[in-house]
Amino acid sequence: MTEHPVDIENTAGRLLERIAFQAGARFRDHDIEAAIFVQDHWILNPRLALDFGLRTETQTTSENARFAPRGGIAWSPFRRAGTVVRAGAGVFYDRVPLGVYSFDRYPERVVTFYDAAGAISAGPFTYINGLGEVVSHRTLTYSHDFPGNFAPAAPPEACRSNSR
Repeated sequence: MTEHPVDIENTAGRLLERIAFQAGARFRDHDIEAAIFVQDHWILNPRLALDFGLRTETQTTSENARFAPRGGIAWSPFRRAGTVVRAGAGVFYDRVPLGVYSFDRYPERVVTFYDAAGAISAGPFTYINGLGEVVSHRTLTYSHDFPGNFAPAAPPEACRSNSR
């Protein structure tokens, strides 16, 4: 991956900031994903049915296993009408993109700031790429032994479904 410098200028064309990049390291990542989904459908009576399922998946890159239960209900409130009310809920995860695990080998940013006369006013500052340890009480990630062992999860409001 090769990046070109970025110059930030004011309206008069005077250089305010330069973002340059140091060469990154070569990388070639791979991943294997496997998933299994099981579901059962119960017809409790002619007007009410339930579905329960479990999806389990693994990803070698993130080194974790995810378990995502799902459930649904179908109810026909009127005996002779074709109306069916459906509802469902579940836990959903996303895969971790390979680029996340290559981030520490991307080119590092070097930022330099300039004053009105064109002289360096601050920097250059080198920003090192890396996956740091994050402490979060949010439910958007499934994690243990971070860095590297996490998977994005959908927020609870995105886990609702009104159809099967």
